[in-house]
Order: sequence, then structure tokens, then C-alpha cells
Amino acid sequence: MPRICIPQKSGVFLFYCIFLSLIGGINISVAQQNLRTHSLISGKKEVKIQAITQDHSHSMWIGTESGLVSYNGISRKLFLQKDGLAENAVTALFLSPDSTLWIGHSNGRITLHKNDKFSPFGLTGKERITSIISDSEKNIWIGTYGSGAFKYDGKNLVKYNTDNGLGDDYVYTLAEATPGNIWMGTDAGITIVNEK
Repeated sequence: MPRICIPQKSGVFLFYCIFLSLIGGINISVAQQNLRTHSLISGKKEVKIQAITQDHSHSMWIGTESGLVSYNGISRKLFLQKDGLAENAVTALFLSPDSTLWIGHSNGRITLHKNDKFSPFGLTGKERITSIISDSEKNIWIGTYGSGAFKYDGKNLVKYNTDNGLGDDYVYTLAEATPGNIWMGTDAGITIVNEK
């Protein structure tokens, strides 16, 4: 599998941007008038937000270290392990084309949410789920922090790791650049899986 590393020339670009803004009189300002802070979980001073997605009814789903929060713009609801989650710590969220919410956890497990019900997914890893996406063929791709990545075609799980060409087993992010080309961001750069 080919591997591509991104060059480290961003410092030069940043220098030119700052230089041009200083001599060109470009006004860089911070927009503060449209910012609001929401309190997601009552009784908690700090809640670490790890993932956010929106469903087809425009409700927001927020993954935190302390559970999964749904927010419809008026009210919010906290879901925990006792409600059906594989673990309280949610590290990745993805809404698939069939309206299934894929919920990745820090213990390497995945919970599915469909039709107001939670159910476990058959991945039994131990490393944190970092990213979940769908490709143009409706396969689900799952990135992990130490076990590589997985492709789920609706029936089978295929594992991608350093044993079969992945640059590194720590996969932080996934994206489909063009149909059949899955980009995986790892500690060793970018690995591209060509499925075509």
C-alpha cells in the first residue's frame, strides 16, 4: 500500500501570511458576538467533548468522557452505560446513511443507536476508537489508537495494520478522498488504501 507524508513547509507559509497582514493593513479580529457556551451535564465543572455529529432530525449528538448527550435545541438527555452504551467514555461518532449512529468508545468497543435503541457492535478491541466513516460503497471504516483500522462491509470485518501495509497502527483520522481511496492519518504519515 502506498504511503504519503505531508511536507513540513507550513512555517514559511505562516511567516508570509503574518508578514503580509502586518504590512498590508489586513484587520484580523475575533468574532465574539455569536459565541454561546452550553452546559451539557449538570453538576460537572468540566466535560471533555470528544465528538459531535448531527442526525437527520437536526438533533446534536455529543460524545463526552462522561456519556453521550443528545440535544434537540431545547432539551438534552444524557445516556450512560446503564442505558446501553458499551462504556461511558465516547471518543468517536458517525451517522451512517441508514441513520444508524455509530458510537466509538475509549475501551475499543462500539455501540449502535437506531430506532431509539442501543445495541453492541461485534468489534471487541481494547484500544480507543478514534474515527468512524462510511465510503462511497457504504462500507464502514473504523480507526483505532493502536490496533490499526477496520473495514466493515455489512457482514465481515477486515483488519488493516502494519502486518499488511498500514504505516502505523495508531490511526487518528480517516477520509475517503475519491471513491475507493481511503486516507488514514497515522503517526507514520498518511497511508492510502485503494479499494478499486
